[in-house]
Amino acid sequence: MLTSDQKETIVIKMLNEKRSIREIAKASQKSFSDIGEIKRRVLGESASYKKKKKKPSKVAQALELFSKNKTPIEVAIELELDPKEIEKIYLNYLGLNGLSQLVNIHKELRNYLPNLINFYWSLSEAGADNKKIKEILDMANNVLELKSEIKRLQNERKNLEIQIQNKNNNLQDLDNQIKVVSDILNIEYTNLESVQNEISEYIKQLQNLKKLIKDSENEEQYRKLEKQIEDTLLHIIDDKSVNLPLLLIAVFEVLRNDPSKYDITFNYLDTFKNDSINGRDLQSKENYLYFNNINLFQEIDKIYKKLYKIYSNKIIANITTNII
Repeated sequence: MLTSDQKETIVIKMLNEKRSIREIAKASQKSFSDIGEIKRRVLGESASYKKKKKKPSKVAQALELFSKNKTPIEVAIELELDPKEIEKIYLNYLGLNGLSQLVNIHKELRNYLPNLINFYWSLSEAGADNKKIKEILDMANNVLELKSEIKRLQNERKNLEIQIQNKNNNLQDLDNQIKVVSDILNIEYTNLESVQNEISEYIKQLQNLKKLIKDSENEEQYRKLEKQIEDTLLHIIDDKSVNLPLLLIAVFEVLRNDPSKYDITFNYLDTFKNDSINGRDLQSKENYLYFNNINLFQEIDKIYKKLYKIYSNKIIANITTNII
């Protein structure tokens, strides 16, 4: 429902527009007499009425000044009205001029309106059209969703960085293991080269021996070598100058390994004090030594055979080398 001031504002506006009294009465819900009174008071017309002409109200004066494109500040100064009252009258004026939507926006935004206007002019100066502004507003509506997505991506990035660090650590461990294995392979390769060289040398010797055997089998030299080795072995067997030293070495070696066996000498001396050697005494001494020291003789025999084998092989090797 319209207030008294709003009704009067409508009347004044429609009078300025030269509208008929009937139209004004219908729009303002005022009687013809009230409209006539407002007309005389505002427009200064002195019709043939007996009533004394009233002075226009502050509201009417403000509306009239607004209709003459005066700013709210100018009207407030001229009429000496409170700014809040001027704001109220100005909003009514805008509503009467078909700008009710703007009035509603002002009521809703109030203190935020200057910022909104600045924002609009900034966009306008930047060349943003309605489509671009709509896109910006849509983006603003999605700010929370975008923030959530950014947080998710940041967490995902953190997880990826942790995974990358773990993979780098694993790669470092693998590099260390590869280095250890590489060092081992280098050592083994060096050993392999040494073994291969030895094998090559043995192969050469084997080939030389095979060649020697092959060449000797069909030659007189092979038979000569065989005969010489045989004669040498027979000579060694019969040569006391060889056998006796070997036997003595075997005896000394047994005594060196077990000094307690020296007791055989003292037992022998105690048993045979006459120091004479003849057939009968020799036989008794031989039996005494053999039966009382059979283990000792077995040890001497083993060492003697070993020495004999080494000595024989050495002689044969020298003969073979000299023939080759």
